[in-house]
Amino acid sequence: MRREREFDGFGYVWEAPNPSDEESFLSSKLDWGEVKEEAHWSLLCWYRDLIALRKALPELSDPRLDRVRVELDRLGKWLLVWRGKLAVAVNFSQESVTLPLSPGTVLLASDEPVTADGEGLRLPAQSMAICRPPSR
Repeated sequence: MRREREFDGFGYVWEAPNPSDEESFLSSKLDWGEVKEEAHWSLLCWYRDLIALRKALPELSDPRLDRVRVELDRLGKWLLVWRGKLAVAVNFSQESVTLPLSPGTVLLASDEPVTADGEGLRLPAQSMAICRPPSR
């Protein structure tokens, strides 16, 4: 019962799987055969790249929230999360958007093309990029 209460605030009815049930266990196991399919392979590569970047750049794993700064679009189309000198730019919109950011170096992007011009960083619809802007 306690587990179901954790989900009350999400606004949907959902029955949490019983962790002691064998069917819950079996349905939660990864099917490594799926990795041969392009969609699964690209997602695995994306997570590997994210993990490698996080290990290489301490700013991305620093737990101190006082070192995180956030900027957002009033319409909710985009979000910029500053972690040290790195920027995580996210486009929630169904269309491409330009964020007020000079990207400098794009370290990792979920989708192409990520471009930059005089107005800022342009992200495709529903995408994100991790950038190292030029020093100010």
